[in-house]
Amino acid sequence: YKLESLSLLLEELADNSHGFDVVCLQELFPLGSPWRDEFVAATKRLGFFHSVSLPLGIDAVGFCPPKILSGGCTILSRYPMVDTDSLIYSDSLMCSIDAVVAKGVLYALIRLPSSELLHVFTTHMQAGDGREGHIVRMRQLDQALDFIRRKLEIAPGSSAVLCGDFNINSRTGATDGSSSAEWCETMERLNGSEPSDHRWMDLILTDHSTHLVTSGDAIEAPDGSILVRELQLGGTSGRGCRKCLDYILFRRGSSPSSLLHMPGSSRVEPFHVELESPFVQLSDHYGVACVLREATSSGRFSREPSVSGSG
Repeated sequence: YKLESLSLLLEELADNSHGFDVVCLQELFPLGSPWRDEFVAATKRLGFFHSVSLPLGIDAVGFCPPKILSGGCTILSRYPMVDTDSLIYSDSLMCSIDAVVAKGVLYALIRLPSSELLHVFTTHMQAGDGREGHIVRMRQLDQALDFIRRKLEIAPGSSAVLCGDFNINSRTGATDGSSSAEWCETMERLNGSEPSDHRWMDLILTDHSTHLVTSGDAIEAPDGSILVRELQLGGTSGRGCRKCLDYILFRRGSSPSSLLHMPGSSRVEPFHVELESPFVQLSDHYGVACVLREATSSGRFSREPSVSGSG
């Protein structure tokens, strides 16, 4: 249902009530078809005049086995991108499809109407449970961190967003939204010895005090049975797992005018399909979104919200 879901996604992006200014997408795989380029072209008619995507697999040279598939990350923006770049992860599980997918981290430095800059990073990391998958994701995270630190030096005073499908479950269990050991390790690696006012924040956790479900959601019926919400798009193994795999992380810049996170604004966007359709939501993962606002030198909010979305 790729084409059908993309058509509905365009309708969501055209809905001004969402207010998205920057959208980061994962699993937008071209798969030898022009539909990714056609989708990006269609978003330009909605005001997203600027975009960048991870390179096609054929452009990711020097890997064994060869990366024959694109990593599927794309950033759309209403505002100009003054710099773009990407990194393809060198590590992957050789026994998985990810071994031939050019997964990585995608970057755009976006200039807002006020001339303030925002670093935007999006990633899609190694899939799979188990010790082997964890080891690969931590290696990918270390690669991403080296890349991110270099890019932050371009505009060291500006704020940054890191979002995407990390494939790291931050929930301890299906009914327990407290931080898992793998997520604690992730945040420790991200922040290291960073000063407290410039550390990466998990915005959903900050605003909701729990890790909300973004994949394999399910609800408990009155009779106690579990009803899985999505049956058409994802694999059977993830049904009802109630994991949190998708994130928006935010790092405040050192400049007094750098963007701030608006407290309470981050949310999970399920993108449920209301019309008659063979599927009930736009993706097997929910999207996540937040509002960032520009500030005066005093730190007070001064402008209308700028919204960053991920899905």
